[in-house]
Amino acid sequence: MVGPVLLASVLVADLAAAIAAYDEVLTYRPVDAGKVDGDLARSWGAPGVSSNPFAVLAPESGAPGWIRFVEGEVPPDHRPLASTGWAAIEILVEDPDALAARLADSPFDIIGPPAPLRSFPEIKAMQAIGPAGEVLYLTNVPSGGGEQDLPTVQSAVDRVFIVVLGVPDFDHALADFETGFSLPARPARERGIYFIGPGYGLAVTDPLRMTTIQLAGKSLIQVDEYPADAPPRARANGGLPAGFAMTSFAVPSLAPYLDAALAPPVRPSAAPYEGRAAITLHGPGGALIELIETG
Repeated sequence: MVGPVLLASVLVADLAAAIAAYDEVLTYRPVDAGKVDGDLARSWGAPGVSSNPFAVLAPESGAPGWIRFVEGEVPPDHRPLASTGWAAIEILVEDPDALAARLADSPFDIIGPPAPLRSFPEIKAMQAIGPAGEVLYLTNVPSGGGEQDLPTVQSAVDRVFIVVLGVPDFDHALADFETGFSLPARPARERGIYFIGPGYGLAVTDPLRMTTIQLAGKSLIQVDEYPADAPPRARANGGLPAGFAMTSFAVPSLAPYLDAALAPPVRPSAAPYEGRAAITLHGPGGALIELIETG
């Protein structure tokens, strides 16, 4: 079984500014930092970030589901939610309304104020864009998550527990998850929010679909259908995709996935690898998926 989400990696132009924003506003604290190892960068298919600075930040709870910033060149035309790939990082929070007040005068731009979800009104969420153009869903769920296996919040701003993927071919993406990862999806439903604001979204006129895929470790992948002509995420000079670039998942063994790896396994010493083997592959929609063998 794949899961939980271990890391959501974000490409940033200014590492210090990103760390400060998450530390001061979201109470995410640095737990590791350094330079990206060359073999690790090549395993991501992103040799352009070799030797670039990085930092890993964890929530106060310390629960798996951290954020990694990698400094690099961000294409100037990057518009959050306007291209396929990893679309949003969903973080478990205690009180979306209180958090909205903290975000009001900060480097985070609120694009959706706290509100109950249409499909699950017991869940309350807000949406914001971070200082590097990464999209955050900040969500409170009742204990246990109702019909889905979701975590119980342990700190005011807790772990990354859902990652949102935008794909141009919805049915093909779901088939890829089922055949390539043994991850069946829940029945699809119509998306309730399209985020089409100027400067960050797509002009969507036709109904689109979405669904979720349950992972181990109380995590989910949310798959959002995008228009068939939505462009892929921009990349600059062999670097990582702009914004939310890659998701890292725990797996018991890398063996089922080695043939699809972009490069041979690596064993970085940095968190959260700690010497464990990892590979990266292209998932549905071309998204970068890193798998870390946890046994």
